[in-house]
Amino acid sequence: MLNLVTGTPGASKTAFVVTQLDKLERQNFLNVRKNKLVYEHNLSLFEKFKDEFALYIYEEGSGSERRTITEMLPEDYFYFLKEDYEDLRPDDYFKKTTRYNEIVDRINDTHGHQKFELFQPVRTIYTNIKALKIPYTRALIHDWRDAPDGSVFVLDEVQLVAPYSNKKSEDQIILDLTIHRHRGFDFYFITQAPRFLHPVVKELVGCHYHITRPYGWTPKVYQYGSARDNPNALVNKVNCENKFSFKPSDRIFTLYKSTTINTHQKRIPRFVFFIGAFVLVMGYLFYHFAFKDNVIYDQVGNSLSGKPQETNANNKQATASNINSDQSDLSTQCRKASNIEKPECVKWFDDLSKQKSSVTDSGEVIHQVSYDSNNPYDFQPKSTIQIVDYPRLTGCAKKPNGQLVGIDQQGNIMPKIKQSHCQKWLNGERLFDYTRSPVQVQNNVNTSNQVNPSDAVQSTVKRDIPQEINYANNQVDPQLEARTVNGANAL
Repeated sequence: MLNLVTGTPGASKTAFVVTQLDKLERQNFLNVRKNKLVYEHNLSLFEKFKDEFALYIYEEGSGSERRTITEMLPEDYFYFLKEDYEDLRPDDYFKKTTRYNEIVDRINDTHGHQKFELFQPVRTIYTNIKALKIPYTRALIHDWRDAPDGSVFVLDEVQLVAPYSNKKSEDQIILDLTIHRHRGFDFYFITQAPRFLHPVVKELVGCHYHITRPYGWTPKVYQYGSARDNPNALVNKVNCENKFSFKPSDRIFTLYKSTTINTHQKRIPRFVFFIGAFVLVMGYLFYHFAFKDNVIYDQVGNSLSGKPQETNANNKQATASNINSDQSDLSTQCRKASNIEKPECVKWFDDLSKQKSSVTDSGEVIHQVSYDSNNPYDFQPKSTIQIVDYPRLTGCAKKPNGQLVGIDQQGNIMPKIKQSHCQKWLNGERLFDYTRSPVQVQNNVNTSNQVNPSDAVQSTVKRDIPQEINYANNQVDPQLEARTVNGANAL
């Protein structure tokens, strides 16, 4: 197959091909050792059919010109398979193992199936990649037709390699690429763009790998089934056969020499900054509104809805009153025949049944309990209470052991009050009572006290303030008394 690898300079084209060659040579190394075991396994059968292995029969031509050719093979033709080949392997390793497998197929067809094992392919690599250190690779030869069957050719910067550099050339080396598969050859042509290829080579490409490196980061490979003149076009990228990321290992760059200095710099896309800023802002807003008390949000919400601001204590009491009002509404609404099947009414009746309660005609809920006079201390009636107050620090006391304890408004000890809090209390630092209703002082002479009937919690204290009126006791000197004068001057 002819493989085309394109991409701008620095896109890791050569690294991509070297990675493929490294995998191939690793497999070659394993196959050489497997083939030695296969040869030993087949040795008894090889001796049995030794005469068959002395002949290699193949066909040439076609139709009326087709003919069968028999080639005599030396006795030691396949002895090379005994070796591990720590040094350079024979160039015709692939060709000889292929012939061995073909002779085995002929024996199976003629004498029935035998227990032969087939040899694995070991291919020879020819390349012009600079300073390539992959073992057993050969330097690139001018005419690929002179190489043994099954060879792999890698042409780096193919636009500079003759005869492929002349796009108008009709050299037979190029034209014979049309039948390269007959002998099992594979080619890798590396160049910057498809337009640098010879037209014949471009038409024969069976797999096109186009490598890009967006913003200088991880290379991305687009795979096409034929050579694409404009592989960067969006329509080609969308219709590619395969797309994958390619990140060569650091070891790959030690196997060849690509450039003297790497001037490729990574760039950060602009949209990354916008995304980062957006995420930070959204995270801050989520934290601010979800986990913190937001006074501004509450004030704006209350002003838009027209609701007055209330303290936490007022909200708690309002919630409790809402619960009670909801219960009373249910006792009124659910006793109507039209509302019996509503889900909330069904739940309300179920709760009454579980609590063994009943409802009077006036809507009052009565809890029925059983009292055993013989066990008076076991009687624990269930009751529902409404919270109207909470413990508040109203004083501190000192125990005989010198420990300071807090006292609430009912005279109970508050065990969780800290010593430092009591010390502040004794020093005269009092706590502000946020639940205490403000005292409204008004002048009885000018205005009358008013109580807000809508405020269920706050109460207004009327206080009469006595008004003392002091009159001045003035005396007037007779000489300073006014005299009425008619005319210009008095006589």
